[in-house]
Amino acid sequence: MATNYQHGILGSATANGTAICLTSWDLDHVIDFADTTTVCTGAWKTQIPGLKQVTGSISGDFDLNNPPFSGQNLTPGTLITTLKLIISASNYYTMSAWITSFKFTDEINDVFKWTATFVSDGAVTYTGF
Repeated sequence: MATNYQHGILGSATANGTAICLTSWDLDHVIDFADTTTVCTGAWKTQIPGLKQVTGSISGDFDLNNPPFSGQNLTPGTLITTLKLIISASNYYTMSAWITSFKFTDEINDVFKWTATFVSDGAVTYTGF
């Protein structure tokens, strides 16, 4: 079987068409389940799938000349109408997403880091999969 691995250097992200200078991003597909257990299920829990959602985070090195909360507006409570997480030119996720948190990390032997977390708002499009 042929393989087609993609190097992480090809990954990127945009917020409303503006590139985000990042060092990493992650995405988690989540679905909730409704409990359908009754006394007739023989003490086994039963459930049915429900609502779908994507959660994730975007991280980078903090650059005072290009802070992630200026051009990209990654402040909590902001709706990014088009968040695009790119694996390669032909493989990417597109969604509207709410920024849910933003944090700074200070490491004594490294540059300041930032991380923004998000949750999808509506359908997520998967291109190339």
